[in-house]
Amino acid sequence: RSILLSALEYFEDWKALDQFRKTEGKTLKTDDDVTAVLDIITSIRETHSLDLSDMNLAQDAVISLITVLPNLDQLQTLNLSGNTLSVACMRVLAVTLKMMTGLRSLKLSQTGLGRDGTHLVKILSACRQLEQLDLSDTQLDANGAAILSQCLKFMPRLRILNVDGNSMGAEGIRSVAAVLPHCTRLEELHLPAATAVLGLGLGAPQAVR
Repeated sequence: RSILLSALEYFEDWKALDQFRKTEGKTLKTDDDVTAVLDIITSIRETHSLDLSDMNLAQDAVISLITVLPNLDQLQTLNLSGNTLSVACMRVLAVTLKMMTGLRSLKLSQTGLGRDGTHLVKILSACRQLEQLDLSDTQLDANGAAILSQCLKFMPRLRILNVDGNSMGAEGIRSVAAVLPHCTRLEELHLPAATAVLGLGLGAPQAVR
């Protein structure tokens, strides 16, 4: 049995698993590994934060993990950054997020989400209750920025938005800027080349970081 599966036998709570996933043995290499992690996740229903970033997961493993997330009915923070999401993964994630009404923070940096507009809009449409959204380095282009802008109109609780590291261009940034009046609670906005867009009608300069 793999080192991860063996180690999981001694974990008493999610914090222990989270500490282990930050070590060199964090990669899930077999179906048994994934099953063991699923067992841990579903057994700790009261967890408020789940960090599955940079897990080097295959498509089937990502789908398996995403599918059980609604069982964590107290989950408020989810980090899937660093795991490339296939179209199939995006489809499942969109369905899953609709059931996660208590989620407040979602990190999807470096997942490639921005390359598929169809599933991007479905995922963002399921996130209307979010307070923090990280879409940095997700291959978001001008079209993706336009999709994001339309979805932002229906995210009134959003406080922090990160779209840094994307090739949105001036047109994409203008799309985001145009809907900022709808984001009345926005405190932080992380844009690519932020210093070059302060004159695009982004409101208070302190909102751009």
